[in-house]
Amino acid sequence: MQRIFLPYLQDPLTGEALDVEIFDADGENILEGALHSTTNSYPIIRGVPRFVRAERRENYTKSFGYQWLRWPKVQFESENVGRSMEGHTSQMFQKITGLNYFELSNIICVDFGCGSGRFMELVSEGGGLVIGLDSSNAVESAGEIFKYDSNVLVCQADILCSPIKSNIADFSYSIGVLHHTPSFDQGVKEISRIVKPNGTVAVSVYGPGGYYDDFVVGLYRKFFKLTRPLLGFLLPLVYSYVVVICTRPLIKFPRLSKALKPLLGYFPHAQLPDIRWSFLDTFDSLTPEYQQGLSFYQIHQALQSAFIGDITPSNWKGTALSGRKMRNEPNNL
Repeated sequence: MQRIFLPYLQDPLTGEALDVEIFDADGENILEGALHSTTNSYPIIRGVPRFVRAERRENYTKSFGYQWLRWPKVQFESENVGRSMEGHTSQMFQKITGLNYFELSNIICVDFGCGSGRFMELVSEGGGLVIGLDSSNAVESAGEIFKYDSNVLVCQADILCSPIKSNIADFSYSIGVLHHTPSFDQGVKEISRIVKPNGTVAVSVYGPGGYYDDFVVGLYRKFFKLTRPLLGFLLPLVYSYVVVICTRPLIKFPRLSKALKPLLGYFPHAQLPDIRWSFLDTFDSLTPEYQQGLSFYQIHQALQSAFIGDITPSNWKGTALSGRKMRNEPNNL
């Protein structure tokens, strides 16, 4: 944790300012320590402030912690140079947010549901300061990846009750996350709360009727949830590898693939140019605790309720909207 980020943080439960106690540091980088308000304390472990209580960590986000520890950098732009998915992450970010690299310099932004940090890498390389929030063990991967990046702070925190002060960010975003939470509307309110007036907010979620909202995908998700107490994530992991590998040759035979489509519908999976992405996206679709498809209207209504105006749809697939914060928030929770 770089000291420069301390003024942006507050006690997520009380809204109080935080003081830092340092146990181990490397210059301005705090590796071990604690953050204290008058009523609560939050440890800093391996450079990551932990605002989620130990007993609540890995609750409904457990599958995401598992996948980002297993595939931490598969979707990073820096890991895909010269590969079939080169440019995908950067194009996704730019189309959803409407921002290009030259617009990121010297801004402060917050990533709600950062995972292992593929979008934070883009912001950091563009010269912006970025705080990534995730309640899962994905922060172990992100914390290690960005351990010495002075532009990035990773926090283990509940994105529905974040440790970020009101009205301090120039830009906040959540890409592919809020449909996995118990309250989409509360997530949008938090994303809006921390942004300055006239700051930018961008939200992207799965839309209704797509692959992730498919009935058969939902059945598999329920089945794998039932087997989780005994087998953990072993069964969906094996399924992801077996089905992706077995169906991969069909990419070269589009007519055969079309003919077998009714049968393949019983074995949902993602087939992408890079097989690593296919494993990851298949697993990702079959394991979340919460999953829903949200329409443009639902997102638009949530943004309006959170005092976001000038709302504009993205030309990225799925449902994505961005807008501008219209008012100040109270300074405490």
